[in-house]
Amino acid sequence: PPRSTLFPYTTLFRSTTEWDHNPDLQFDLVSYLGFPIHYPDGSLFGTICILNNIETRFSSVMSQLMEQFRNQIESELRIEDLLRKDAARLELMEIQNRLYELITFNTSDVIWVLNVMQKKFSYVSPSIFQLRGLTVEEALSEPLESSMTPESAAKVNSMIANSIGAFIKDKVQRAYTVNEIQQPRKDGQIIWVEVTTRYAMSEQGEIEIIGISRNIEDRKKKENEIEYLSTHDHLTKLYNRSYIEAEAEREISRAIRYQNAISFLMIDIDLFKQINDRHGHLIGDEVLQTLATTFALALRKTDICARFGGEEFVILLPETRLEGAIGTAEKLRRTIEATVFPNNIRLTISIGISEYKLGETLDDLIRNADKALYTAKRKGRNQVIAYKS
Repeated sequence: PPRSTLFPYTTLFRSTTEWDHNPDLQFDLVSYLGFPIHYPDGSLFGTICILNNIETRFSSVMSQLMEQFRNQIESELRIEDLLRKDAARLELMEIQNRLYELITFNTSDVIWVLNVMQKKFSYVSPSIFQLRGLTVEEALSEPLESSMTPESAAKVNSMIANSIGAFIKDKVQRAYTVNEIQQPRKDGQIIWVEVTTRYAMSEQGEIEIIGISRNIEDRKKKENEIEYLSTHDHLTKLYNRSYIEAEAEREISRAIRYQNAISFLMIDIDLFKQINDRHGHLIGDEVLQTLATTFALALRKTDICARFGGEEFVILLPETRLEGAIGTAEKLRRTIEATVFPNNIRLTISIGISEYKLGETLDDLIRNADKALYTAKRKGRNQVIAYKS
């Protein structure tokens, strides 16, 4: 019969010429009743048919019986297809589970789920032990606030308060957010952690935060090192010129706004070249380091000391008028004069002072201190001179 038919097909072979070459004729099978059998996707599996050696039109009872046989076969095909699909689905689930275990047990990143309303973790991956030294059970029983430093907890709570409203409104979180927080390890060490999060709805209809935590302690150390090198002198560990100039600009802005006083000291080591020539540059470096330490110990926490270049140092004295700056400078001069430096070296310093006047610039402040320093040198060194306009 035509294989495209969807209906039972019945014929008398001898009544039509199209069946003349049918091999069943040699067995005197001259009547045919057939039903096509299809796969669940509609493609043809085959046919179920009955042939007779008597020229007859098959009864409706016979047609119904054959149709039932056909339906039974197609039912078996559907079951077989479902079983095959289920087997494939189970195999896929097994692969996914193995992949999930591979990721969660071997990655150093921690995957976690937080119930927002309860502020409790409902899931934490085993790699929490690598990150914080905790077991999964310990991490799950830990309140949100205890899982980070107080400063980071305040930051996270503020972030949730500011963002949860938008999620509640449309139940869609289109983007991940990335934050850096500090968390305590079980051994008491505080580490920097990068946290990537997004909101989601649980199957129970509760708001969750799904997150990935990554240890960035090494990265933060490198960033801090780079920042330190960009603002400090590598030899003396004091601030460098660019840093103190930036701070001085900020102090001038505050002075203009609040009418605060600012004084500026420029310091030069007297006859430092002779120390290098006589003792060598390595000893000269040690002298500079000792001088820097002495300055740092003698100054207030609010004062900013920097190496300006070579044997020149500068000190920014916020909220300090000229009289107070002179007192600080004299204290430093006497301290250095009384200090014994490496190789039993004794030395003196000359100091020029300027006080900020409204309308002046940073260049004016530095230039005036430099003029006063030049005067101190010209008058015999080991002196403190204040600039007077």
